[in-house]
Amino acid sequence: MKVIGVATRMGGGNLDPQAGDLAVPAGWGHAGKGGVTMPGKGKIILRPYTSEERAAV
Repeated sequence: MKVIGVATRMGGGNLDPQAGDLAVPAGWGHAGKGGVTMPGKGKIILRPYTSEERAAV
C-alpha cells in the first residue's frame, strides 16, 4: 500500500487520541431524506507534502 498521508498534530508533538487529536468533528456528512448521505462543509488545513508523499503521488 502506498503512503497517501501522514497523521500529524497541528503545532507538533505526539498525537493523543484521548485528548481528541483523532476526532472528526468537522461534519463530513449528514443523514438526509430517504437514507441518502448529504455532504457537510468539512474542514481542510493545507500543508506542504513530505518528500515521501510527493514520491507516492
